[in-house]
Amino acid sequence: MRGIGFVSTLILVRLLAPEDFGLLAMCFVIIGLTEILFEFGVETAIIQSPKLTDAHLHTAWTIRVIQSLLVAGILAACAPLAGAYYQDERVTTLLPLIALGIVIRGLSSIGLVLLRRELQFRREVAYSVAVRVVTFFLNVGLAWYLRNYWALVIATICSNVIASIFSYWVHPYRPKPSLEKFREIWSFSQWMLIQNITNYASNQVDQLIIGAKLGAQSAGVYAVSTEIAELPTTELIFPISRVLFPGFAKLRGEPERLKHAFLNALGFLATFSVPAGIGVALLAERLVPLLLGEKWNDAIPIIQILAVFSVFRTLFGLPGNMLVVIGQVRLLTFFTVIQLLIFLGGSWALIDYGLTGIAIAKAAAAAVFLILLIDRLAALFPITRREILTQLVRPVIATLAMVVVLLGVAPNLPDTKLLALIVQTLLGATIYSLVLLTTWSIAGRPQGTEKFLLEHVQRLMHARNNHG
Repeated sequence: MRGIGFVSTLILVRLLAPEDFGLLAMCFVIIGLTEILFEFGVETAIIQSPKLTDAHLHTAWTIRVIQSLLVAGILAACAPLAGAYYQDERVTTLLPLIALGIVIRGLSSIGLVLLRRELQFRREVAYSVAVRVVTFFLNVGLAWYLRNYWALVIATICSNVIASIFSYWVHPYRPKPSLEKFREIWSFSQWMLIQNITNYASNQVDQLIIGAKLGAQSAGVYAVSTEIAELPTTELIFPISRVLFPGFAKLRGEPERLKHAFLNALGFLATFSVPAGIGVALLAERLVPLLLGEKWNDAIPIIQILAVFSVFRTLFGLPGNMLVVIGQVRLLTFFTVIQLLIFLGGSWALIDYGLTGIAIAKAAAAAVFLILLIDRLAALFPITRREILTQLVRPVIATLAMVVVLLGVAPNLPDTKLLALIVQTLLGATIYSLVLLTTWSIAGRPQGTEKFLLEHVQRLMHARNNHG
């Protein structure tokens, strides 16, 4: 799915200007802020509910429809204010149109949530890929024909229509209007609402600041930089989190199994996300001109900083999920507010440095957030800080070795950007793997990601030999 999205981005940045992406980014910050005010966390409530009935599902679907109608109405009414805030009349025109797509998406089947609750991810993948493929051709075709931001707007509306239609194809459940279980869902969701608001603010307030203070051009550079920087790590955290949260919820009554599941997942994510994020930062100087073109060179330092942020973001997702599972949503919300305040203070102090200053503030706030989550999870759950840090230490050591080697050989690489990029990537992966396995062997080859991967490779080779 994300591979298709990445290819789409590479094509679109060649056909459209940074300002086009910035304009849409400015609109979606306002849209997301409005949506989150009515996000009651009904999907989370359904997934973690021990006794789910049709009445719960009907109520959850009805709440989502009402939410989408409220969001669309507020966006249409506030579009002139948003245009005045950004000092761009195009925002005033686009917001009501995009709001129409939100209403259509709100009508999607609640059966998609049932797929995750029931761990039926094969069917969810089929749905997601089908929507992404159709959207890909819409995006590219409209961008090639129109060559301006209207291509992105029209494709966004159409993709919501397609997603809503396909949702009823992928699951047979048919919801009905009802508010019978509203009180029950609200008793869980009220803190999820506050958590969602603060979490969204932490993730999107940077775009709100950039759009108002630095304009559409800078907003476009920042939006594309974010997508490129977070690409390797988001490919891990979002699919895995969709699996792990319902999995953790099922193990809620078995603390020892839940602990081992968490540690295994954290070790797996760290093994891949730490080198992936830092690797993108190291490769950005050659990656950006090659993939995006010279007009996007201003994005290089932003990508480097946000790639480091993406590592923290990947790692703090799991402790956050655990706090929700053990009933500490209020504490998670409090820490999210702290993260937001640190970011706002850092942005205010570093705004004179432009996009670079904002990116630094975002990475620093995420680092503090991760430390707080690990510390409190260890205090509230039968797990020690040492057990958590043990899952992180080997990937960090191996990544540092990779950084030292790549920085040392970088001046001696070929002038050809593609060849140098390939050499750096292969060399970095080799050094990281060797050092990771070496530190694992020195540690006594404990249970963990390294052992799991080696055993998996051995099984595949054994199966291949038997087949041969």
